Amino acid sequence: MNKNNTKISKDKKRQLLSKKENALFNKLELCKETKCGSLRNKADKVKKQFKKVIDKICPPAKTLLSNDKHYKCANEIYEKSIYKKLFDEYIDCINTNCKNVKQKKKKTTKKIIAYDMSKLKNHFSKKNKSNKTYQKLK
Repeated sequence: MNKNNTKISKDKKRQLLSKKENALFNKLELCKETKCGSLRNKADKVKKQFKKVIDKICPPAKTLLSNDKHYKCANEIYEKSIYKKLFDEYIDCINTNCKNVKQKKKKTTKKIIAYDMSKLKNHFSKKNKSNKTYQKLK
């Protein structure tokens, strides 16, 4: 029974981390919207124009070979575009104005990944032990 309680408490830890991550994600999205929303709106408007230019100038991607040509063409136009400049400003805004929330979310996500990896490692080590026992019985 003690072993079962430990499993439940570990799952609670994962659930708490997940809830915290979701709350931080929502907080980050709100921060992006409130502090950098005007830049995002400008970038979105220019993005529509940018896509129209790409569709006119670059060859359509119908095969794998033409997909590569389309990507190279679109990338050359993107590097020189106003859209890139506005989008980079938007990203810079997020990195400066929402830095703390972004870092907290990143740390929480890393904790979840570490927790999941340790659980996975334990699972495989138990599986290997049972395989060795099975092989000895043969």
